[in-house]
Amino acid sequence: MDNDLPVAVVGTAGHIDHGKSALVRALTGTDPDRLPEEKKRGITIELGYARLALPSGRSVSVVDVPGHERFIKTMASGAAVIDVAILVVDAGEGVKPQSVEHLGILQALGVKRGLVALTKCDTVDPDLANLAAEEVRELVASTFLEGAPVIMTSTVSGQGLASLRETIDAITVDFRKEAVRMPVRMPVDRVFVMQGFGTVITGTVLGGTISVADTVQVLPAGIEARVRGVQVHGTDAGLVHAPSRAALNLAGVEMDPALRGQWVVSPGEFATSGSVLAMASLMGWVKKTVKLPASMSLNLGSSVVNCAVHGVADGPRQEPMIPGTAHLVRIETDHPVVPRAGDRFILRVGGGLGAGFSTAAGGWVVDPLWGPRRISTRVQDQARKLDASDPQTWLEFALMGAGAKGLATAELVQRIPGPPASAQRILDAMLRTHAAIRTGRARIVGSAAYGRALARADQCLKTFHASNPERAGIKRDALRDLCVGGSGGPLFESLLSRRVKEKAWKLDQDLVAEADHEPRSATSIEDLASSILASIARDPASPPSLKALAQQHGVSIDWISRAADLIVASGRGRLLDGEFIFSTGFLDTLKGNVRAFFARNEKMMVTDLKTIASVTRKHALPLARWLDDEGVTLRRADHRIARS
Repeated sequence: MDNDLPVAVVGTAGHIDHGKSALVRALTGTDPDRLPEEKKRGITIELGYARLALPSGRSVSVVDVPGHERFIKTMASGAAVIDVAILVVDAGEGVKPQSVEHLGILQALGVKRGLVALTKCDTVDPDLANLAAEEVRELVASTFLEGAPVIMTSTVSGQGLASLRETIDAITVDFRKEAVRMPVRMPVDRVFVMQGFGTVITGTVLGGTISVADTVQVLPAGIEARVRGVQVHGTDAGLVHAPSRAALNLAGVEMDPALRGQWVVSPGEFATSGSVLAMASLMGWVKKTVKLPASMSLNLGSSVVNCAVHGVADGPRQEPMIPGTAHLVRIETDHPVVPRAGDRFILRVGGGLGAGFSTAAGGWVVDPLWGPRRISTRVQDQARKLDASDPQTWLEFALMGAGAKGLATAELVQRIPGPPASAQRILDAMLRTHAAIRTGRARIVGSAAYGRALARADQCLKTFHASNPERAGIKRDALRDLCVGGSGGPLFESLLSRRVKEKAWKLDQDLVAEADHEPRSATSIEDLASSILASIARDPASPPSLKALAQQHGVSIDWISRAADLIVASGRGRLLDGEFIFSTGFLDTLKGNVRAFFARNEKMMVTDLKTIASVTRKHALPLARWLDDEGVTLRRADHRIARS
């Protein structure tokens, strides 16, 4: 059965009544319109599916989408899973509004291959059909369909159907073989109960392989279930791999319409998100600037959720979205989604932003687990360096955003596009070159964040010793919180291990200290006080400030303050204005000299005091205030007199 699985997903697109469903019926023999209402009204309302056999013996899954403008969100859900697009245009009517909107959606969703089918060619003059073909070629210019085959078809006469099959066959040769190496992901687009079997969910397998008896997880519901059965286009199969349609019979899952729009994934490989970082561009028909934040609707996979779109914030205002420019945005969803880096999406606005179309913008996911953080201009600059063909740029970006917290290795599946094995090879190479650092058993930190954390840890420990020289060390949890925060536990343990191994730090039970640190006792305070007095004695009229003393002696201000308190308490000096220590001998001499000055003079100016004490104005002012406090002088306006 494995060799018979579809090799690609082909999807229709185009305006209502242009013959999409009829074309699928003619090509596959399957009517994609399965609902009674669809058959009664003659229009497609829900997504339809069929299997198309190709001339080579291979097959593809076909997704048929509704063409009515009211069902754009359903069309976008179908277009989100296709590899090859068939743009269907009525040869008689030519290009119509949904021809334009559907093509824009396909382009925004990253579809790379396709063709154009002109339908109902048996009902129009050949010249009119050729005119419609030329109109379509003008429409698809500068899109992924530029230069694609334009095939004249008729579902009545069979014209062009063989050519369509052959063209699809050629387009899908060796196509998307790496999809099977991707992580298991399947967006759920239908949920129903099959009598005797239980709940069945259907969707398009975008990555990996799902086999009978596998355990899968349904997110964001958080349900784990065993795969009881697998069908591919109505045929029992032991397994299904990407890219293909599948129906899964899940054991232990209750029927719930809310499962539509959710994702089937491998357990533990994906997390839900309510805030996604993405690159988005307005659709070509939107000609006006869009202010942010803005309320929109997000189509991601088969899910449709309301969201708020935020822009880069440089201050209180956010940058708006400008036509023709790609913008980094944060999409905050009302309900959790399950994005992966590189996923394509559509943003819609009720009532439309241009040409009456509801589709406002399209884009791709940069960081699926960004969280509530604002977007800085630095992050924007880094995001623009991302290269779809280079997984290392994505890993570097994710590590930059994670900072000291780092990434769990399990997150790489979701944060880096492409096969997980490729991401692991890139990570291994970065670890070898130390561009990334492993911390703990399962976390990775970027080299820049690691270097910043190491420098911060060294400084935090040095500052602690300067402020607390009498203590043997700092508790390891306290140092961790100071330098990397509580969430950086694995990183801190890595830093601690490295510094101890390098003999730069020492660890004694739960205390961390610099290797050469010895705690200072109370006698050290006395030694410091004596050293300060000795330095003051060399120039008693110009003592340094406490801050300068701390620098001179290589200790903290707190330690200098303790020594100053000891000097004052012992009567060996006075601290003036909380800044300068003057020796008691100098101050006693000053008192006598000031009294002698008043024996000859009635008043004293500050300039006189500078001469008497042989000091600068910086020291004269605190000395003048001290003389007032000591009762030697009394201030009068700009001068002082002797106090009786």
